[in-house]
Amino acid sequence: MRLFIAINFTETTKKQLGMAVEKLKKISDRGNFTPWANYHLTLKFIGESCQLDRWTRCLDSIEAAPFKLYPQSIGKFNRQNKDLYWVGFKNNENILFLYKDLQKYLVEEGNFAPENLFMPHMTIGRGIVIKNNTDITEIIDDTNKKLQEIVIDVDSASLMLSETKKYGVVYSELYKKYLNNNQIKSDEIK
Repeated sequence: MRLFIAINFTETTKKQLGMAVEKLKKISDRGNFTPWANYHLTLKFIGESCQLDRWTRCLDSIEAAPFKLYPQSIGKFNRQNKDLYWVGFKNNENILFLYKDLQKYLVEEGNFAPENLFMPHMTIGRGIVIKNNTDITEIIDDTNKKLQEIVIDVDSASLMLSETKKYGVVYSELYKKYLNNNQIKSDEIK
């Protein structure tokens, strides 16, 4: 099974994010845009594994409190001569606290080496090619304004299964860990 740990978004949030990036789709010549149903924020890609109990224990070890997440802007990077577009999120100590909490368990259990770089983002499209002679600046600016109006309540993290079907990639939630209101928020730690 191909697994990852993620923050899932509500259907309302997925729709808000999807509508915000709709103009980017309209000026694209080609590419593979992520379906709204698959919108999420990956905390850790696990890869192939059948050890579900191992990963549910990992999620159960999380001691982070619920928090809010704020989309900031569209970005892109080039992979194998193809543009990958993503939505980045405002720097947020709470998401970093959640990520570090998860990392701590993974390193202690010997599952993964420590990682110092974490850039919270949501992939919106791969292999995107913008139509010739299109000035993308105004569209990106408009999209960023729409993104910055969205507030995402994060109250859980999930173990996810990624499956490739004949109609595309499908993500299924296998286990959900609710964040605990009794836990210390990162901004309360000094």
